[in-house]
Amino acid sequence: MNIFYEPRQGIALQGQPFYLEILMDIIGDTMEIAVAILYIVLGVILGAVGQGARAVIGIKKAADEAAATEKKIDEWFDWKRFLFSIVIGAIAGCLAAILLLEAPVNQELMLGLVAAGYAGTDFIEGLISKYTPAPAPPCIPTSSQEK
Repeated sequence: MNIFYEPRQGIALQGQPFYLEILMDIIGDTMEIAVAILYIVLGVILGAVGQGARAVIGIKKAADEAAATEKKIDEWFDWKRFLFSIVIGAIAGCLAAILLLEAPVNQELMLGLVAAGYAGTDFIEGLISKYTPAPAPPCIPTSSQEK
């Protein structure tokens, strides 16, 4: 067992107190973790924005159709489904951010994360619908069941 402290490679603090070397190692690790968390948070936010843009397009189309048939918003809009789709977009953005962890943060990265939320939602929803059972159709009583 080695009881001596060995600083990480690349950190040269010669002539500095021993505790400063240990502190710089801890800060270095913390900064790497903080950067990773910021990438993931950025991915979550921009993925949700991408899915939000996709949802706005769908809502606009549904609102136009509902206006033609004079339906109220409560009849055709489902808040739970909307929020669930935003969460799925956030997950897609998070996964994309993890894949792009070392990429420089610039306009291309940000647009890529938005696109991941936009397009990744279809992919994730497809997987969910493929591997989960379809909901049962509503039971409508027939005349023989009513007796």
